[in-house]
Amino acid sequence: MRTTKLVLVVVMVTALAGRVVFLVSADSPKPGENLLQDPSFEEYWRWSTWEYSIVVRDPGKGHPVNGDLSFGTPYFGTSESKWDKERPRQDEGGAGEVSGDAYWKFRAGYYQTVDAPPGAHVRFSVWVNGFCEDEYLARCPVILKAGIDSTGGYDWQSKGVHWVAKEIADQKYTQLTIEATVGPGGYVTVFTWGEPTLPMLYTAAYFDEASLVIVPALTARSAVTVASPVAPAIASATATVSQVLPASVTQSNVYACRYPCHRPLPR
Repeated sequence: MRTTKLVLVVVMVTALAGRVVFLVSADSPKPGENLLQDPSFEEYWRWSTWEYSIVVRDPGKGHPVNGDLSFGTPYFGTSESKWDKERPRQDEGGAGEVSGDAYWKFRAGYYQTVDAPPGAHVRFSVWVNGFCEDEYLARCPVILKAGIDSTGGYDWQSKGVHWVAKEIADQKYTQLTIEATVGPGGYVTVFTWGEPTLPMLYTAAYFDEASLVIVPALTARSAVTVASPVAPAIASATATVSQVLPASVTQSNVYACRYPCHRPLPR
């Protein structure tokens, strides 16, 4: 769903981290007003992106890539209209898409930081969907998450990000919802997360109809979800990888990128 606001927006971009902060010069937001820019992801460049890319090689001739432990560099963009949450509709809309190369898993998502009144209770909601199939139309679940950092941080691995998650295998949209209290700095960051559970031929995660609204304090809760949680966010890429590596795989076989590597991943 598209929304239009007549507001003055000042955008600060930190090039190194790819962080986009929207400072909205307007009256104080009202309960129920969506604080996000481009909630439909149809202008996905208004969102910042994060990703986790790593290549884990098995021992043996040629040191083949371990597809179960490796994560490739994903594609970010607007999906085909068939993945629009509101489809069918007259205009050709889309959702925010994260997709991977054939037979590679990915772990990645979008995030956005906005200003909000300190101490306000906010609710982040987003519709999520996943696509994971092989050439025989066999499916695998896709892990979808929604997260929120009430301090305005932009590190998806931070312990300050609280997540709620759902695994989707039936290619049907589910809404994820989580609440928080805005910190004294007056900023809040919301995150999405997509991750196929297997390295299949076709893999993608979709996000649509996001909202971040102020809710009355009397009805606010610290965290609300309509989905069952799965594994928590990874606290440290390097430390976690060292824990899951087979005994025969050394750390020298591992290459990790916290931000995009801008290089093709080897087979």
